[in-house]
Amino acid sequence: MLKDRRLNIDRSNGISPGVYLIVIGSSIGGTEKRFLEIWNYFQEREIENVVLVVSEELLKNAMDIDYLKYLNGGNKNVVILKGGRFRDAFFDLIKLTSTSSKESIFHYPGVSIPFLHTITGNKFILSNTISSFFEGEYSSLKTKTMFLGSALTAWKIDILNPSQLEEFNNRFPFLSHNTTLTPQNFVNHDVYKPVFPKKNDIVFLGRLSEGDTKNVIPFVRSIPQINKVLCKNNVQDFRFFILGHGVLANQVREILNHEAYKDIPVIFKYEPNPGEILARSKIILSLQKHSNYPSRSLLEGMSCGNVPIVTDVGETRLIAKESFSKFVSPEFTPTELAQSIQSVLSMDEPEFEEKANSIRTFIIENYSIRFQAQYYLDLYELNIKV
Repeated sequence: MLKDRRLNIDRSNGISPGVYLIVIGSSIGGTEKRFLEIWNYFQEREIENVVLVVSEELLKNAMDIDYLKYLNGGNKNVVILKGGRFRDAFFDLIKLTSTSSKESIFHYPGVSIPFLHTITGNKFILSNTISSFFEGEYSSLKTKTMFLGSALTAWKIDILNPSQLEEFNNRFPFLSHNTTLTPQNFVNHDVYKPVFPKKNDIVFLGRLSEGDTKNVIPFVRSIPQINKVLCKNNVQDFRFFILGHGVLANQVREILNHEAYKDIPVIFKYEPNPGEILARSKIILSLQKHSNYPSRSLLEGMSCGNVPIVTDVGETRLIAKESFSKFVSPEFTPTELAQSIQSVLSMDEPEFEEKANSIRTFIIENYSIRFQAQYYLDLYELNIKV
């Protein structure tokens, strides 16, 4: 149930009536991490103009993430909605929007309820946080209708991907005056940092969502061939980590239960704090079907000095530079993936450490949270600098 006492927030500083950041869902993926961490960053700097509106199911999962220290049920800048989907939270959201100040701004990562704010009279910002809106799992008529219905009345439309922004503006030129481009992504490099010497660990990190846009199933089916190639090339003590949860989890477990995987070291689990595993691993896999830009899990792995092995699709090369990445084809074969992994794990330790440090330096110089936090403060038209 909506906790009304959370709405009594002091706005007497005159900066703004307030921004409500709406993060509704049931599982933690890159989008959820990004906006929860931005809100946490605001709290650290005592910026109380941005209130987090979060579903109770997502809050329960997110509270397991260690570095989100301001995310707790007692925070006055947290409003909790029931359920994990928009339809569960619908009436609570109606109540929140209809009782808030007309000058308040509502910010939705993903989709909102179309025309809700036409009725309530608030401004709202719509963030399109998916890499490929016009193809893949998010191209369903329902999802497009929800997004475009909201976009028609949005105050501003924030789009994640540069080529997607171009395509969106070409298709809907009457909305182009409202669109802005999200500045890449970010990672907390004080949390995600390498520890040397590293282990011969290969990590797949991501939400196991319907449509398998992250290609977890082809990867899992490739593991026996990868194992064979690594053993043939005398690579020792390697392990596979599959870190994630979602609707494909049972299918992954079924595959791993086959006889071919019996003696292969595979660890499959959901890990809310993957930094410790990534700190010691050598490879981060980002095998998305449409674009690896700007993958949060990829940034986390790279910040920990992992060599990225990525599908060469979309805008991937904007984030995974040729000087330190391994590229595989969009329809990669088990042998192709195995050869890329083997080439990384066959490096001697000084060569690998030099490459790992160069990858981390690239992340620190280009993917600071401060840049994106300032972007959203400016988008909200709050007169605040961080």
